[in-house]
Amino acid sequence: MRDNAPHGFEIPIQILKRLNFAHVKKYKNHYITCLQENIQDKVFIVMTSHHNVKLKKEELLWLELLIIYVNSFIGNAKVIEELSN
Repeated sequence: MRDNAPHGFEIPIQILKRLNFAHVKKYKNHYITCLQENIQDKVFIVMTSHHNVKLKKEELLWLELLIIYVNSFIGNAKVIEELSN
């Protein structure tokens, strides 16, 4: 996996490998989710707070739904791009 994370920011590879699409996982003061997944790559979003913020169940559900919508938008954009070529 490519590492585009800022210096000093590390998440164990085991957590990233087990993270399924649109599932939000808390790790230390970070929330991590898999935005897209295909045969070769996984695209993650990492949200960090300098304070110890704990998202409520409703907020996590809202975040998961937003991730599904963004994934759908990206997939549709790719189809449109392929059709226009």
